[in-house]
Order: sequence, then C-alpha cells, then structure tokens
Amino acid sequence: DDDAIGAGLFSGRYTNTIVAAGYVAKKILKEKGIEVFSFVKEAAGVRVDDMDYNKVFEYTERYKKMRADMDPFYQEIFVGKRLTPEMRVLEKMAVLAEVEGQIDEIRANNLELAAEYLLMAAMLIEIKSRMLLPSKKAADGEEVEDPRAELVRRLLEYEQMKLAAQNLNTIPVMGRDFLRAQVYVEQSLQPRFPDVSAEDLREAWQDILKRATLVQHHKISREELSVREHMSIVLRHLQGKRFVEFADLFPIDKGVPVLVVTFIAMLELAKECLIELTQAAAFAPIYVRLAYTQADAPSVH
Repeated sequence: DDDAIGAGLFSGRYTNTIVAAGYVAKKILKEKGIEVFSFVKEAAGVRVDDMDYNKVFEYTERYKKMRADMDPFYQEIFVGKRLTPEMRVLEKMAVLAEVEGQIDEIRANNLELAAEYLLMAAMLIEIKSRMLLPSKKAADGEEVEDPRAELVRRLLEYEQMKLAAQNLNTIPVMGRDFLRAQVYVEQSLQPRFPDVSAEDLREAWQDILKRATLVQHHKISREELSVREHMSIVLRHLQGKRFVEFADLFPIDKGVPVLVVTFIAMLELAKECLIELTQAAAFAPIYVRLAYTQADAPSVH
C-alpha cells in the first residue's frame, strides 16, 4: 500500500534505476523493430473503442508532436536545449529546479495555451465531482444527462472537424499539388478588324471637335479706356439725384475692363472729395452722392 504522503514503496533511487533501464531497453527494442508505447484507454468512465495498435501508435506520435509544438514547458526544457543527453543527473536536477522557479514566467508567455489547459482541467474536475454526487432524477422522472456526455460530444465534434480538415487537405491545391500550364500560341496572320458602328464614329468625331477647340488660336487686342472720361460719366449719373446705390453706377453689360475703370474713377472722385460714400450699418447697401451743389459743379478734364 501507499504510505501517507503517496510516495509508495519505491524510493527515488530505485525509481531512477527502473526508468533508466526502461529507457535503454526501449532503445534496444526499437533497433529490433519493436515499438513500446502507452496510451489512456479509459478515463472517468469514458472508454474508447477497440482500435488497431498501428492507429494508436500514429495518434501517440501526433500527440508527441503536438506537445513538442505547443507545450511551453516542453519548448523551454527540450526545444530550448536546457536539458541535453550529455548532462549528468545532478546537472539535470539543477536545471529542473531552475525551471521550477520560472514556471510563472513561462506560463505568462503563453497565456492562450495555459487558458486551454485550465479550461480542460476545470471541465474534468466538474465531471469528476458530479460523478461523485448521487444521481438525481429530473422533474418528469427521467434521469439527468450523464455529465460525461458533454465531454464526449465535444470530442466527437473535434473528431468531425479534424476529419473535415483532413478531407480538405486531400483536395489538390495549385502550387502544392499541381502547377498552371502556360502555352504561348502564335496569333493568326490574318488581320482581324474591330466591329465599328455609326454611333462609335459619331462619338469619335465629337471627341475630335472638342479637342480642336482646346488648341485653337485666339488674339488679344488692346482697348484704351480713360479714367477721366469715366469720372465725368459718374458725375453726370449723380447729377440731379440725392443718392444713388453703389452697384447702380457700374455698367454690367460693358464688360470687366469698363467695370474696373469705373471703380478706379470712383476712387479718384472720392479722393478729390467730389463724391461721398455712406453706409448706415455693416453689410447695408452703400450709397453715393455728390459732395457739392449744382452751382459749385467742377469741371473734370
């Protein structure tokens, strides 16, 4: 029977020799073509169906590979080569003691995998605790669902997804299973003209005309305008009127040059104090009036 601390009848030294002898025996048997492996056939009352040992060995090797790829502690100890076959037992014990002090740091570097382990451990603990409790019956008299059924369902779903992934992997993929062939074919020497409708010709002609207008020549002529003459025009427009709105003094129909000269003429008149510009408020209309009476009218030359 096991002792109080659960160590059993074997001491550490005795266990070490058995493990070492088993490792050597496993190597020798492998050279003779005999593989030794183990697997869990039943857990928490869930038992797998009988399987071919070759299939079981294949699954065992897959698990080892998955552990080598995903287990953070395996990655740290073996893939990181902190333990090597050349080390002595005491050296290995020192490395394992050092890794034990770094467990929290290693787990923190791989939170996703740690979360998966915690979820699986919590699920197994829940199933085990529910198995220890007396079974209860539902209100309708039927027995409640076996707590192991949910785990079985998840395992079956995982197996289905795994098989689906394997089936998808068997589909030929370009670049992996086959390459796309490219063949250059010499074109026929017989010319092939495009089909052109009357509408296409009309649109092409319209496009030519439009581009022709962009490059046509134009001539700029010089026009002489007198500021003094337009000053006289503004004064005549204001005579006999009390106020005239600012915008009404500009002849819109005579073009931009005339408008500019008219504006300069009004500035000159204001400078010479011949007209007054008033505005009642901000943004209100601007009014213009003569700054002199009809009798005092000056002459503009």
